[in-house]
Amino acid sequence: MKSILEALNWRYATDKFLNTAIPEDILYTIIEAARLAPSSMNFQPWKYISIQSPEIRNQIFEAGGKQEAINAPTLLVLTIPNILTAESVNNVVLAAAKARNADPATLDGYRNMLQGFIDTTEPNKFFDWSRRQAYISLGMLLLAAAQLEVDAAPMEGFDATKVTEILGLKDYTAVTLIGLGYRSPEDDHQSWPKVRFDIEEILEVR
Repeated sequence: MKSILEALNWRYATDKFLNTAIPEDILYTIIEAARLAPSSMNFQPWKYISIQSPEIRNQIFEAGGKQEAINAPTLLVLTIPNILTAESVNNVVLAAAKARNADPATLDGYRNMLQGFIDTTEPNKFFDWSRRQAYISLGMLLLAAAQLEVDAAPMEGFDATKVTEILGLKDYTAVTLIGLGYRSPEDDHQSWPKVRFDIEEILEVR
């Protein structure tokens, strides 16, 4: 397995993929890395949808501006909740109780903290807050994929409203498409040098 820095220097946003499926155990590890991502107060406000239906994929291809990476062997749609509710709080508390083998009633302090966050946050701010949390998960996914030498192409240039409608989502909205697979030799981007600012330009010491 590549080191973290080797993996990050190796990866790029692939456009053209081979028609080669990702082994199930490797794909599981990539998704598991996304699942294990941290989030504020552990709300975990994200859900990934794996597109298996050719018909749905074709519709997303049209709604996605016909981006080539949508044709990757694996296509994921990252979605986030439109709003957080008391049910969101309950789901987090029940998950915590299960993980700790505890009675949910003993976590009332935690429940009150979560509910307090919801009660003091304007409803129109939940979406952007959830997106920021979800992108932490996406970053973990991209790193895991790179370390396993699986190419990934995160995409935002699509009609989110249309993709959300195609998937029949009511309480969630699509925010990112992710193509996963193995780069094609015909993908010219792999020969391009990686362009990043020097570390001195992104790290300021005071």
